[in-house]
Amino acid sequence: MPLGTDLLHVRYAALRAAEQEFAVVFPEYYFGQIFEAKHEPGTVAHSMELQLKLLQETTDEMARNGCKKIILVNGHGGNEHLLRFFA
Repeated sequence: MPLGTDLLHVRYAALRAAEQEFAVVFPEYYFGQIFEAKHEPGTVAHSMELQLKLLQETTDEMARNGCKKIILVNGHGGNEHLLRFFA
C-alpha cells in the first residue's frame, strides 16, 4: 500500500468519532513499531526506547494541557506490542 495508508484510515475514523462525541483530535502521530518492514523504501524504524520516550512525553504534554482522558488509536496491527507495554 502507499506510504501513510494506515495513518490516513485511522485519522479518518478518529475525526468521524469526534463528530459523534466531542473530542480533541491531535495531529497525526507518525512514530510506531515497524521493524518487520525496515527493509522497505520509506520506512523509518526508531528504537523501542525512543518510541516509548516520544509517546510518554507526548501524552505528558497532552495531560499538562488539560486532557483528562487520552485514547490512542492504532492504525497498524504491528504496533500492538508497544502500545500494550506502554499502557
